[in-house]
Amino acid sequence: MIRIRAIHAVGMVYCQQQTSSLTARINLSPELPTSVGPLLFKIDAFTSKPFAGNPAAVCILSKARSKRWMQEIACEMNLPATAFLLENKDGSHNLRWFSPKLELELCGHGTLASAHVLWESRELRSNEGARFHTA
Repeated sequence: MIRIRAIHAVGMVYCQQQTSSLTARINLSPELPTSVGPLLFKIDAFTSKPFAGNPAAVCILSKARSKRWMQEIACEMNLPATAFLLENKDGSHNLRWFSPKLELELCGHGTLASAHVLWESRELRSNEGARFHTA
């Protein structure tokens, strides 16, 4: 059984000035107990409107997960990309992308969605750069 803490459908905006309206909706998630499971978001990249742009799921992990587990989550999300983030001790994040069928070598909108979630959930400060390590 896979237990997910929260799923939020939000529109990812392209311009930084337009992101303030999303902050209140995303900030509720970190208050949930971490023992329940990973945090999962659905983001629409390259748009300021919900249900437009390029959709991607972003899953913030509290511990490393197997490739098979991540592939199953991506299949369940059934989006073009599901990004998985695992924080390193130096504040950077390991980043992997999966489609419903396979692991992706690169995914631009999945990366942008990941950075957006980290900034909007206040995992990163607004003036702090997002640093990712990919395989």
